[in-house]
Amino acid sequence: MDRRDEAERALRGALDVAERIAYPRGVWRGLAALAEIAARRGAAPRAEALRTRAREGVERLAVSLRDTDLRRTLRTTSGLLD
Repeated sequence: MDRRDEAERALRGALDVAERIAYPRGVWRGLAALAEIAARRGAAPRAEALRTRAREGVERLAVSLRDTDLRRTLRTTSGLLD
């Protein structure tokens, strides 16, 4: 088995848990990691779809924050929003 297959399976499991317990950071980080695996496999459309979902999660969390500095920090440090 390819190590990417193992990584993808582990990430999908972690993503499932993050979604079930409503842990937004775990969700968007898991999606971003899966996007990286898809990109390395040459599956550009799938990678972009996963990145889009991750960005949407970051943005959803960012807009829920009242503090503008925290919002800016989240958006900047996520590495997902340009």
